[in-house]
This record gives sequence, structure tokens and C-alpha cells, in this order.
Amino acid sequence: MRVLPRRSRTVLTISFAAACAAVTVLSPDWRSALRAQTYYRSNLRMTGGGSIGDGKAKHGFELHCDPRQGPNNLEINWGKGKTFHLDTLTRASCTDDPTLVPNPPRAGFDTYDGAGTGRLNGKQATAEWTFTDAGEPGTHDFADIVVTDSSGSTFSVSGFLSRGNHQAHGE
Repeated sequence: MRVLPRRSRTVLTISFAAACAAVTVLSPDWRSALRAQTYYRSNLRMTGGGSIGDGKAKHGFELHCDPRQGPNNLEINWGKGKTFHLDTLTRASCTDDPTLVPNPPRAGFDTYDGAGTGRLNGKQATAEWTFTDAGEPGTHDFADIVVTDSSGSTFSVSGFLSRGNHQAHGE
């Protein structure tokens, strides 16, 4: 086995990191690629909400990067009286996309990827989501949400916020 010189290892590490970022952007399963870059630090959280895309779906939340910390709240409203309320945060990850600048304030991350169980109009349901904070005033913040009811029917919405703001909070 040949050991690379230190300089080559640095280049290899940087190349690998760039390749991981490319996989995240190009992969049809971008959520899995994003989870692979996850890190946990205590006291990181994201808050916010607003109207997604054309405004037919609205959301509001306070979610911690460590699912054991709380409170963790998420509400999604759409259509004629459809409402999802999060009961249990089952997965959370916070990552830093170098193309997004969420400042101010400096948080150390800008993308929140999570999942949980809750109630859709009072009945058991699950949800998965990704929220980004792309700085002020929030018009470049992004939301991607999928809610699945107990029968397997899904509601999906994805887009930039037309009103509202996501805010990443650091330590």
C-alpha cells in the first residue's frame, strides 16, 4: 500500500468534499446525501414560517437540531381545513450549504432536514421536511414538505417563501 504525501491527502480531501456536494445537488435522493453531511451541536435550532410558493400552504415551526431538545413544534396548513401538527420529532439534521448565507445572525448552519409523527386533522400521520435560511428578508428561504396520512395518501409542497422567514439560530 502506498501512502500519499500530506499535500496530496489535502487535495484528495477537498476533492472528496466537492464530490459529496455535487452528489447532494445531482442525486435524485438528495435527502440521503444531505443526511450524510449532518453534524450535531447543542442549542442549534431553526424557527419561522410563512407562505410557500403560491401561498396555498402555510407553515410555522420551532425545531431543534438535536431531537432530544425541545420544544419542537411544526404546523402545516393547506387546502380547505387540512392541518398537520407535529407530536414527535423523530429525525433532525442541520447542515451548512456553502452557497447559502443565512446571516445575520451567524448560526453555523442554514439547512434543516427533519421528520416526525403527528396528526393530520386529528388522525395519525407522518411528515418529512427541509427548510433553508438564505438570509433576510426571507424571500430566498426554501421549504420542501411531504405529509403522509395513515392510508398512504400524501400532500407535498415545495418552493421559496412568498411571505415569511426562516431563521437559523446558533449556540
